[in-house]
Amino acid sequence: MQNKINSFLVIICAILIPWQFYFNVFANKSATIFFFYSFALCLYLFLQKKIDIKILLEQKAFFILFALIAIFALFSDLKIEGLKYIYYFIIAFPVLLIFRSEIINKEKIISAYLWSSLPLALLAITLFFANEHKTQLYQLPFWSYLIEPDTLKDAITNPYAANAFAANRGGGVFLNTQDGAVFACINILLSIWLIINKRKKIYFISAIIWILSLIAFGSRAGLIIFIVVAIFASILLFHKLKQKRMRKRYVLLPIFAAFFLLFSSILINQRFYSAGLDQAINFNGRIKIWTSSIEVIKDNCVLGVGFDNNKWNNQYNNYAQKINAILSVPPHNIYLLIWAKIGVFGAIFLLAFILWNFKRELLIYLQKDSNTYTLHLALTLIFLWIGLQGLTENLFLAEARILASLFMLLGLNKNENT
Repeated sequence: MQNKINSFLVIICAILIPWQFYFNVFANKSATIFFFYSFALCLYLFLQKKIDIKILLEQKAFFILFALIAIFALFSDLKIEGLKYIYYFIIAFPVLLIFRSEIINKEKIISAYLWSSLPLALLAITLFFANEHKTQLYQLPFWSYLIEPDTLKDAITNPYAANAFAANRGGGVFLNTQDGAVFACINILLSIWLIINKRKKIYFISAIIWILSLIAFGSRAGLIIFIVVAIFASILLFHKLKQKRMRKRYVLLPIFAAFFLLFSSILINQRFYSAGLDQAINFNGRIKIWTSSIEVIKDNCVLGVGFDNNKWNNQYNNYAQKINAILSVPPHNIYLLIWAKIGVFGAIFLLAFILWNFKRELLIYLQKDSNTYTLHLALTLIFLWIGLQGLTENLFLAEARILASLFMLLGLNKNENT
């Protein structure tokens, strides 16, 4: 009976991960989903009456990064901004503990997670095709309960502030559609895992819908990285083919998926081929943003500028004006962002977290896995995607769903129960 209760609670947590929205029922705009995670974790610990600290120490680079952020946030002039980052990171603690230490069925957990995520993809696709009515749709009261009110207000009154309002981009709840592209990547790879490894053909539906949502998000970086990840996956699968552990057709499957996405993107979303040569070379203005951000980082190399956005904007704009870069924006690079906020050591530990997990999952897949497509391969590709797309966007630091999904998979992958 106890195991059934525990498993039920874990499945509920998996279902709630995609639905981390910012409700306006609290004056401080805090996410009410944290209540659900806290409740589930406390009840789980009450039933188990134990906790293994070694589980947390396995991701020591991440938690050192979290500690640095917490210290800088608590002693910063603008504590609210710092506390926001603490919340984004603290979600990892209960998620990793719950999915690592419970006796659970991986297939059931991931299935529940995928079906729970699907409405988010459908929302993005709907808003992509309803482009002319997008502003009116976002003004419906419904959205104020799903998106942080300040963010939503800024998006509606200043269309440039939200990628979701740009032509040929449907963000849904992902007002930053780069974040949506990463979330789509996670769901596509998990759908493929269930299709290949568990012979669950019904998840072709999930994979196709999330591929369509990736097209709707209109992320050029996401499209390019999808192709890079597909080529890398084919190389790894070819390695398995040489070991006679898999069927030949699986080697070309990622390449086929990549070219299907490429041609579908060109046919469906003109944003992928409408950019001029100058815009493409400059990564949609990001080269100038990075150049200005690096100049600020040079002036604040060791400790960063802190969490005060006004302080960042004042220093950044001084350099941005000289080269006609976009004013008052973050670095649009996850490594530069952390370096700018908390200094060089934060950037080092962020890079260590991504590279260490990528290397570990890759080595496990190559040396130990006997199956063709395992969660170790899925996580290898996810960390590759995050590491690459982090070069062009702030990523999971501004998207709690991505971070929680990532640590759910890390927990499941270390759990020996299937």
